[in-house]
Amino acid sequence: MLKPCMKILTGALLALCLVGSPAIPPVSDIGLSPLKPEPLPLAEAAAATNEANAPAPLAGQILGRDGTMSLLDEFPGEVKPAVSADTTSFDEESGRYILSGNVRIMWKQHLITTDEAKLSARTGEIWTQGRTSLRDGEPVFYGDALYASLTGHQAWFFGQRCRMSRPGLTVASDALSYNWETKIAVFDGHVLLIQKDKQRASDHLVYDLTTNQAE
Repeated sequence: MLKPCMKILTGALLALCLVGSPAIPPVSDIGLSPLKPEPLPLAEAAAATNEANAPAPLAGQILGRDGTMSLLDEFPGEVKPAVSADTTSFDEESGRYILSGNVRIMWKQHLITTDEAKLSARTGEIWTQGRTSLRDGEPVFYGDALYASLTGHQAWFFGQRCRMSRPGLTVASDALSYNWETKIAVFDGHVLLIQKDKQRASDHLVYDLTTNQAE
């Protein structure tokens, strides 16, 4: 009785081996190496390295990471910005500097970052397009485009969605203006204020960053 049972068991095990799941090939056979992360593409790695190693411009200088340098001798006002970008050029007809790639415009504690910008050496005006931000110490303002007057201490943001953020506060709207002298921000169109656990929706809102009060 034992021998027939053993034959049945042996046959079952053999059948299971023959119809079992296919063996998974070794990692080396399919070209994967899970222990080694994929390196950055050469272009991205080179850009990150160049930006980290690029010298910082001084006030009144425009430095291009392509090796160009210009001086803002005619820039109006006492405070001259320090400007850097991947590439820079000057349009003599309009009197504007054309800045492209990782643009940074800094003066005092203010910093504008964007993809592309034009800077007037005669009027102190700035036009940007692409991802744009303006940092004024703690608050940061965002938009798809910006027009700013450095002599007028005012910036206007445009795009599908403009936003101001600081710890514990976010305000989004269709359009946004900010005066960094008065610390007043004005929001227009589909305004949404989120402050800690509270939300407020309106068509127009004025926010005083000195008193932290909304009107």
